[in-house]
Amino acid sequence: LPPRQRGALLLLLLLVYVHNQWTRNALMYAVSFAAPASASREFINVALSFDPSQYAILASFGFTLLYTAASLVAGRVADLLPRGRTLAAALFLWSAAIALQTT
Repeated sequence: LPPRQRGALLLLLLLVYVHNQWTRNALMYAVSFAAPASASREFINVALSFDPSQYAILASFGFTLLYTAASLVAGRVADLLPRGRTLAAALFLWSAAIALQTT
């Protein structure tokens, strides 16, 4: 790749990384154990009636197990398909999943 395209690709990968970290941490901002029961639209733990220990399991083991399984599938897909399209599809799917959570 020419230097200009390398720079653009690096910037794109940086933006994807920042987007990933931002949305991965979005779950922490959707939790409040001091919120009243009427705040079920704003806080996921209120809507699902999670107590702190249930949320801890979800945020630690649940996330790790799902992330591990998805990484195995994603790794195989990345080995078989063109990486640019794979990255674009993954970014689209991740963004769509986050967008659907906010509606």
